[in-house]
Amino acid sequence: MDRWQGRVAMVTGARTGIGEAISRALVSYGVLVVGLARNEERLKELEKEMAGQKGKFYGIKTDLTIEEEILSAFRWTEQHVGGIDILVNNAGVSTRTRVLDGEINIWRNMFEVNVYAVGICTREAVKSMRARGVKDGHIVNINSVTGHIVSTLLSQSVYSATKHALSLLTEAMRKELVESNSTIRVSSVSPGRVMTEMIAPKGVIRAKDRGPVLDCPSVADAVIYVLSTPPNVQISEVIVRPVGDLTHRFPKQI
Repeated sequence: MDRWQGRVAMVTGARTGIGEAISRALVSYGVLVVGLARNEERLKELEKEMAGQKGKFYGIKTDLTIEEEILSAFRWTEQHVGGIDILVNNAGVSTRTRVLDGEINIWRNMFEVNVYAVGICTREAVKSMRARGVKDGHIVNINSVTGHIVSTLLSQSVYSATKHALSLLTEAMRKELVESNSTIRVSSVSPGRVMTEMIAPKGVIRAKDRGPVLDCPSVADAVIYVLSTPPNVQISEVIVRPVGDLTHRFPKQI
């Protein structure tokens, strides 16, 4: 991770959970982290909590469902700390809804955060990297095991659909970069169930979600592993699951 010291990473959904853990890990390695989230008060708290470390955390209040706010965050980054070298598309929304009787506004919000915002952030990050001639830039998409299987929980069907879209888009990003002779890398990190607000509102796991879970720092460790590989190594996918997890079974390979 030494080569990332003093360089700039943007982490979406940095307020809490996996995004917070990734931000803390990167700052500990000397990275300048621009964290995006809607809760400005919490972002300011994180700035204070991470002060005095090798790197530095900058919180930027951003609603990822509004493109202009995303673009404004990128402009702030360019003007104050320089362009992006690492992008971690972490922000995600999981609202329980079904296909046949779900509200389309719930669908729309999940796709706007889980898919559309990823596209906007990736486009702007690659633009920044190319403009500065960055050869070893890295994009890490925080996916999910539900982006690789059909979830047995019908209330997660639409969320799973957004993550399946992310799986396809991640591979499309990689291929488009290869076709343009770029050495910017794209990786997907797909956790199983993680102790976040998605399954544990107010820190209490819902009865239907009980079972083995990962902690957020373990997912951050996977991101650090991906980023610490040599520039000529492409880690396309990392699946991280808690030991003993039988919730999501992968189909047999044919």
